[in-house]
This record gives sequence, structure tokens and C-alpha cells, in this order.
Amino acid sequence: MAALRAALDWDGVRAWVEGGGQLVATCAGAYLLRDWIGAGIANVADSAPERTPERAWTLCEEGIVVHPVRGPVSLGSSRGATFTAPVFGGPVFSEPEGELPRVEARYAGVTRGAVWLLADRPELLAGTPAVVSAPVGRGSAILSGPHLEHPDHPAAHMWLAGLLGHEPGDPMEPTPAPRPGTEPKGEEIVRRLASVRGRAISISDVSWRSGEKVWNGQRVAGFADAVIPRAKALARWGWAPRGRAGGLLQLLDAAERCIGARARPEIWDQGFAALSEAAAVLLDAYFASRRAGMPAPPQRVKRPSRIAPEGGFNAPTARPLTSKEVRRD
Repeated sequence: MAALRAALDWDGVRAWVEGGGQLVATCAGAYLLRDWIGAGIANVADSAPERTPERAWTLCEEGIVVHPVRGPVSLGSSRGATFTAPVFGGPVFSEPEGELPRVEARYAGVTRGAVWLLADRPELLAGTPAVVSAPVGRGSAILSGPHLEHPDHPAAHMWLAGLLGHEPGDPMEPTPAPRPGTEPKGEEIVRRLASVRGRAISISDVSWRSGEKVWNGQRVAGFADAVIPRAKALARWGWAPRGRAGGLLQLLDAAERCIGARARPEIWDQGFAALSEAAAVLLDAYFASRRAGMPAPPQRVKRPSRIAPEGGFNAPTARPLTSKEVRRD
């Protein structure tokens, strides 16, 4: 969080919003900017929950933030729209004490494919605020726990567009289709990522602190799991690294060298930093390809890993909605 706070000229961003801009802050951004609109956070605790995986909580500037679920959740807007969007550690907001901030959407449970990390805290997703907003000067700020922008949830896109004052079908600036490169091959990238994931699994029972977060191999492997399907999709579409392919193999080489049982925490940090930068290159290419019209990769529901609480997979579910089924506000 401290790195995110230092990454941008937030005074300049605030001045732009106060001058009439619309700001959407998601996940970590929502935690960071909650004071702008006086939003409270409900998923906090004085100490880490007992007998829970470390991926279920994170150190933050004000203590411990707990993450009840990871994956797609069901949402209901204040005007009756229903849609889904994924949560990857985003906030659960406290109930406002006055008219502001406005609750734009609430959590309504999970969908199939989500994994309960804290199965004993279902109340965190039982009608609690998920998206809130408030005016900031002449502009406005919208804070969201779920990732409304995720490309696999078009109904959430439509709802957010309406919240921002756009109608579905409004012309967007065209995104040119990325041109496939020749090196490296997509299959090689997938193989390298799988190798990094395997090395991370080898230290799954070891934890270390990086800044304000506690990491372990299982967490790093989960990070790789989120990137590998996108890399596979790029391999099918034709590799499109947007001019950064040369450095990608070097980054994955560094991740392979640094992540593993024979290294030390400071070396693991270097490996994860290299993996994160490689993921940024991959996801830039992936999302550019999606914007250019490439289809989403096939969804396969898997049983949760061994760190999921017993019975988590059988938690109450809601059927995901498509953009054709979403109700407009």
C-alpha cells in the first residue's frame, strides 16, 4: 500500500477530480482512497484469524485486513441490477452512517468457482456494501471492492458504464489489434511460468515478509495460476508482447533462478519482483488482445486447493449472469 501511495501524484489526481473528473478506484485503490469519501472498512481485524491460510489476511497501514473469499461474487445494485465480478482481496465497506457515501451495490453471495478463505465469516458478503461513491468537489469518486473492469464479466462493465453516465453501445476509442511477434513463442512462456509455479510450490510451507505483506510459496503459486491461463490464451491467439518480448524471457529466467528451496527470503523477493514484472507484460498483451476482439479463454471450475476450508466449495452459490441478462438501472 505504501508503494502504491508513493507511485502517483495524488494531490494532482485529487485536483483533477475536484475539477470535475470521475475516478474509479478498485481493490487496493479503494483501500487507499477511502478517506476521500469517508468510507469505512468492515473486513478488518485486530489480529490474524487463527487456523487460516496466510492468503486470507494481509497486513495494512491500520492493522489486519481479512479476505473472506477469492473469485467471482454476486452483486446487486441499489436500483435492482444484478451482475457478477471477481474479488481478489478488495474491501468490504462499512454501512454508511449518513447519506454519504452512497452505496451503489452490495455483495449478494458467491458464484461457482469462488473459494471461501474464511468460511466462518459469510456475513461479510451478506448484503454488505461492495461499491460506494460520493462527490469530490465538482467531480466524483467510485470505490469498488470487486474488479468491475474484469474482461470476463461484461455485465459489470455495462453497469459501471451506466454509473458513469454512459449508455451501452456508446462508441469507444478503437484499440488496434496487437501484431503477433515471432519470439518468444507462447508455448515457451507457458512452460516457463509452470516452472516458476513448481519452484514456488517447493517453498509452500515457508513464509517471509515483503514490505507490509506476508508471502509464502503457495501465495506465489496462486499468483502464477492467475497468469498462466492468459499466457495460454496468448499462445493460441498468436504471441503479442507489444514490443517487450526481449525482456520477458530475462524476467522469467530471473524468477526461475530466485524462487526455490535453496534461496533466501531476500532472493525470493527478487524472484517475485521479476515474476510480477513479467506478469505485467503478459497481461498488457492479453487485455489488448481482448479489447481487439479475441474471445475469453474457456472457464474451467476446479476444486479449491488444500488450503481452502472444508466445505468452502459447497458454499451458497449464485448463477453467473451474462451481459444479455443484466437488468439495467
